[in-house]
Amino acid sequence: MLAAAPALAESGAVRATWRTYRGRRLGPYFRVVYCHRGRQKWIYVGRSAELAGQLRQLLAVLQAPAEERRQLRRLWAAARRGLATQKVAWQAELARHGLVAKGFEIRARQQYRNRTYRANRTTGTH
Repeated sequence: MLAAAPALAESGAVRATWRTYRGRRLGPYFRVVYCHRGRQKWIYVGRSAELAGQLRQLLAVLQAPAEERRQLRRLWAAARRGLATQKVAWQAELARHGLVAKGFEIRARQQYRNRTYRANRTTGTH
């Protein structure tokens, strides 16, 4: 079990299985299931529900940092999606006022700047 600890720290679970023998359902038999190098592996635990419960608690402690990392990635992705949505709405609002966003900088549209420059040049205020 110690050899599988790095893989178990990322993912893994305690599963109950049953067997059928001469038409009777036997079990539960517990095992720890995890993935290692893209293949599913398992370690037989036995019939003890108490031991299975202790292993579940141990796995929860081992996997807590990885779960926190996954949760943080999900939050970052949600924040990026929210920012993208707000930027689209912000750019639409700026366009209604003849402005455009370049990154987080606000500029006048090119046609508007050219029109203003020509007008100022003819009046001599440039």
